[in-house]
Amino acid sequence: SKQIKTTLRTSGSACSGSRARGLMSYPTLQDLSLSELEPRLRLLPDELLLLKSVRLDQNRLGLALLFVASRTLGYIPRTRQEIPAAAVEFVAGQLGLPPRLFAEYRWKRRVWKQHCVRVRATLPLRPLEFLEKQALRQWLIEKGYTPNRREMLRAAISRCRQLGFELPQEPELLRVVRSARRV
Repeated sequence: SKQIKTTLRTSGSACSGSRARGLMSYPTLQDLSLSELEPRLRLLPDELLLLKSVRLDQNRLGLALLFVASRTLGYIPRTRQEIPAAAVEFVAGQLGLPPRLFAEYRWKRRVWKQHCVRVRATLPLRPLEFLEKQALRQWLIEKGYTPNRREMLRAAISRCRQLGFELPQEPELLRVVRSARRV
């Protein structure tokens, strides 16, 4: 199978292969073969239906990429650089659009914010609020992951996915892990 250079990195179960960044890794896009990449980036029928209502091609491609990346990662990508060229090419191909249109997608602007709302409404991801963070911290303590920070982060990511929570930004989740280790 043709090897595609991407940036889909994770320590969770949604993606195979992980590469630690420093002491631990957080779900991001990384090197996957085409056979590993395709199932994660294939647009679902409901997503394709929603995409038909998007008027501009660059916005249709941007929203499609937010859908597939969010489903894979467990959170909405926060920067354009989190979406590798191979993913852009693959998703653009499904839509019959040129991948270069992604450069015209207005990241962090009004349309992007509307798309984030649409993704959250479509995907079963709920925000991890204060009480849920406290429950996650307690769960980590009870499971006995306290000696190993990398193991605790993996468990926290897995638990969030299992319960349908959108992963918070990495520093926020690391704070939960660190607070559980202090016990």
